Amino acid sequence: MHGFGSSADTWRKQYRDFAAAGYRVFGLDLLGFGMSDKPLGTEYSIELWSDMIVEFVAQIAGGSAVLMGNSIGSLVCCTAARNSPTAVKGLVLCNCAAGMNNKFIVTDRRTPALGKVIFGAIFGLLDILLSIDAFALWFFSKIKSRETVSNVLKGVYVDKGSVDDDLVGSILDPAEDPNALTAFVKILTGEPGTTPDKFLHLVKQPMLLVWGDQDPFTPIDAGYGIYFTRELVESRPGTDLCVVNAGHCPQDDGAAAEDVNKGVREWLFRLSQAN
Repeated sequence: MHGFGSSADTWRKQYRDFAAAGYRVFGLDLLGFGMSDKPLGTEYSIELWSDMIVEFVAQIAGGSAVLMGNSIGSLVCCTAARNSPTAVKGLVLCNCAAGMNNKFIVTDRRTPALGKVIFGAIFGLLDILLSIDAFALWFFSKIKSRETVSNVLKGVYVDKGSVDDDLVGSILDPAEDPNALTAFVKILTGEPGTTPDKFLHLVKQPMLLVWGDQDPFTPIDAGYGIYFTRELVESRPGTDLCVVNAGHCPQDDGAAAEDVNKGVREWLFRLSQAN
């Protein structure tokens, strides 16, 4: 499961590698993203995506699967593991996000009181502005430009060469869907969902954390980066950590992708031996 604004194409360096190792591999575009539908009237949420993933596993993937996610995709995986433990055999979380969007900052215990006030005002203003059709259309048109997408990706990738035409196109092409703007606004302004630190103690499946050490969104030495790579690893049984030289999408970030694949394959082998 991919992250915010992207698609299953961000796993382009995993499909053949994992398939060659003998695994059945599926890459999904979450509803509202990529080439998936963007139905009007849908209220997007981590819970909605989680339910859809569990249904996919039940109907297509044989009833149980190891789930691998990046950013909000990781949070979807965690939620699916909590809600349907028999459907999820294990979790691989690449730079896991704490919410569907950044609104979790307003209520998070890690945010200082002043920060909650400031961010609350910012998000409130953004919600109001995005409810105005003309502003939302202008804002979306600026974000979905080739230059903006390329610059944002280069800001979160260590290997700038990985930000190629295929990657940029995988984000820009779905944005041409007539319902893409509505989906974008709803996801950006919706409820962020439950932060992982509030429920991961209920998730018992084996877990591999993959972390890009140069991620500007979830830095390894701050906030939820510390929670996952230190607090969770030290306190939760069955939790392994693989740190690679990468940004927010370690599975697609240059040479780091090979390190990710190797670490995941080794972890999957140990998981199979344990079972």
